[in-house]
Amino acid sequence: MTHPREVVEHFMRAFYAGDTETARRYLRDDVSFTGPVASFTSADDYLSTSAHVASTLQNVKVQRVFLGDTDVCVFSMLETKALNRPMLVADWYHLDGDRISSIQTVFDTGPFASGAGEHKQDSAVDPVCHMNVDARAQSPTRTWANSTYHFCSEGCARAFANNPGRYVTSPW
Repeated sequence: MTHPREVVEHFMRAFYAGDTETARRYLRDDVSFTGPVASFTSADDYLSTSAHVASTLQNVKVQRVFLGDTDVCVFSMLETKALNRPMLVADWYHLDGDRISSIQTVFDTGPFASGAGEHKQDSAVDPVCHMNVDARAQSPTRTWANSTYHFCSEGCARAFANNPGRYVTSPW
C-alpha cells in the first residue's frame, strides 16, 4: 500500500499542473468534495468543474502537512492570476486504500466576491465558483429563469446546468 502522503502529493502535483487524467487515478469514482462554494460526489464532476484552477495558478507553496493514518491535511499558499496576493488554502484528504475518498477545502472567498477588488462594469460573477468573469469575453453562458449567467469555464457551466437552483435562487 502506498503511503497516504505520497498519494496526496502525486494528486496535488497532477491537479495543479492541469493533468486531470493523472489526477483522476488518485481519486475514487465516488470521491466526496466539499469546498466553500461547491460540493461534488463524483470524481469526474469535481475534476471537470475545477479544471480551470490550474490555468489561474502561478505558484503553489506547501506550508505545512499534517498526517494521520488515513488522513492528510495540507496548508498551501496559492498565487493566482485572479488575486494580487497569495491565498491560504487548507485541504483535508481522507483516503480509502490507495485512493482519495474525500476532500474538504477551506479558503477565504471574500477576495473573489462580487464587488471585491477591481470590479469592472462589464464583469459578471460565476455563480458556481464566484470568480469574476469578463462578460464581454467568449466565456461560457447559460440562461435560466430569464437571466443569463457567465462562467469562468465549461466545467462550471455544466455544474450550473445540472442544478441551477443550487447556485441561484429563482426570482419566482
